[in-house]
This record gives sequence, C-alpha cells and structure tokens, in this order.
Amino acid sequence: MADSDGQAALAKLRDADDGSLSGLIGLAVDEALRVGLREAVDAPKLADRLTAAVSTAASDPGLRERLLQRLTQERARWRAERNSARHWVLPPVEAPLRHVLAQPWSPSEKLALRVSDHPAVRAMLKDVLSGTLARFAGGLKALDGGVLGGLGGRVARRGAGLFGGLSDLAGGLVGAVKDEFESAVESRVKESVGQATEEAIRAIAAWAADPKQASALAALRVSILDVALDTPLGDLIGELDEVPDAAIVDAVLQGLKDASTRTSLRADLLQILDEAVAAWGDESLGALADDLGLRAQVHEALADLGTKHARTLVNSEAFATWWAQLHS
Repeated sequence: MADSDGQAALAKLRDADDGSLSGLIGLAVDEALRVGLREAVDAPKLADRLTAAVSTAASDPGLRERLLQRLTQERARWRAERNSARHWVLPPVEAPLRHVLAQPWSPSEKLALRVSDHPAVRAMLKDVLSGTLARFAGGLKALDGGVLGGLGGRVARRGAGLFGGLSDLAGGLVGAVKDEFESAVESRVKESVGQATEEAIRAIAAWAADPKQASALAALRVSILDVALDTPLGDLIGELDEVPDAAIVDAVLQGLKDASTRTSLRADLLQILDEAVAAWGDESLGALADDLGLRAQVHEALADLGTKHARTLVNSEAFATWWAQLHS
C-alpha cells in the first residue's frame, strides 16, 4: 500500500463523520458477542499467568508502601464524598434490584440456623438476656428486701419483749433465708442464660423460615437497600475508620504470601478454571443478551463505548507513528 493510501485511510479513521471506525468497532463487538468462554479462555495459560502474578506481587518489596499510599488516598477522597450511593446507581439498575429484593420468600430453617448460630450473635443475645434477667432479679431482690427484711425487723421488735435473745435468732434465720434466696436467684440467672441463648437462636431461625414472615423479611431487605443507597458515601467509608489502612494492606499481602507458598497454587487455579469452562464454556455474552432480548442494546452500548475510546486512540501521535511504520 502506498504511503498516500495509508494517510488517506488514517484520515478516514479519524474523521468523526466517516463510518469506517464505528464499522470496525461494530465488527469487533460482533465477534466479542459470538465467542464463548471455552474459545476465549486458555485455562492452562491463564493459570500460569495468575500463578506468576501472585508470586511476583508477593515478592515485591515496594508493594506494601504503594498499596498503603493508594488506599490512604482513596479513603480520604471517598470520605469527603457527600453524594449517596443512589447518585451513582442508575435507575435501570436500582429498579430491578428493588423488585427482586421485594419478592416475599423465606430461607430454609436449616440455612437460617447456620447464619444465626454464630459466636457474635450468641454473644449479643447472651448480653441482652443477661441484662434482662439481671434487671428481673434485681426487682426480686427489691421485693425480697421489702418482704423478708421487713418480716425480720418485725420479728425482732416483737420478740424483744417476749423472748429476749430469741429475737436475735429469729432475725438471723430470716437473714439467712434472704441471703439464700439472693444466691439462688443469681445462680439461676447464670444457668438460664445459656439455655435461653440456644432457644433464642433457634427461635430466630424458625421465625425467619416461617412463610408468614416472608413479606416482613422482604420489607427488611428493601429497607436495608434504601439505607445503603441513601447514606452518603463518605459516611459509609467512615464506618471503616476503626480498621487501620495498614491492617487492610497487611491482610492482603499475607494472603498473597500464603498463596504464593502453596505448591498446589497453579493446580488449584487450573481446576477452578477448568470447572468454569466445563460449566459455562459454550455460553457467550451474545447468547445471554439474546435470552434477555437485549442484544441490540448491548451491541449499541459496547459499540458506542469502543468507538469513543478508539477515536481517542487513532487521533494520538503514538497511533500515527505505529500506522506510518505499518505502511512503510
């Protein structure tokens, strides 16, 4: 191809009114929608690259400092964001999500029990029950002081004139009964909390699995969504302030180091990839778009996005240099 032909072709690609570039991107989008996972993914090669990437990252002495600096910068930037998540979520995304969450369904009791039977839930319920029972016991002690304490006083006062020293014995007996009563109440509270906690967890699971509560749970899910969407992003980020940046980065790096020392890392990654290809290997984005009746919309969105970035590329000096070398 002559140099003049190359320049003419480049001019056509750069011309916003010419359809050459958008046509090229359209062909690329068609191919992307056609290709299935099996054809697109070379599992062994991808497993090799992922393994190498994990090993490189784990042995990089400067990675911690870079991650820490970036995380600190991003948290500071987002902490100042006063827009809520709803500002960033498009209505076409929120509406179907809200619709799905609002569907009345209940989990199985077995699943609900697995979720609720957690040390944190047990500790919370134990604290609540202990406080409630302690207040109840305190009320009994107050009643006890009014009844037994008063009784002992009356016995002592009346016995003083009739039996002399016998009144001291009567008061002591009443005091002993009072002390034993208080001890029994405290012991019973401690014994009851453990059993009550177990019963409370099972009651929570049974309530969550009850079909009669499906609508209430649906309303709860939608309410949680609204809270998440209406809370300023800065406030949501602020909820993590108690977790130091260094702790987050160190946890990530420790995970990388642990993974890099696994002799079976590549085999594990390859197994995951092979299973994914076996399950969805024949599926393609185009087939999914066809099932949803959205092929035209997906194609248009991808083509518009691709054309926008491609136009920036073809107008760059780097592309002009590459293009000239291609046609030299």
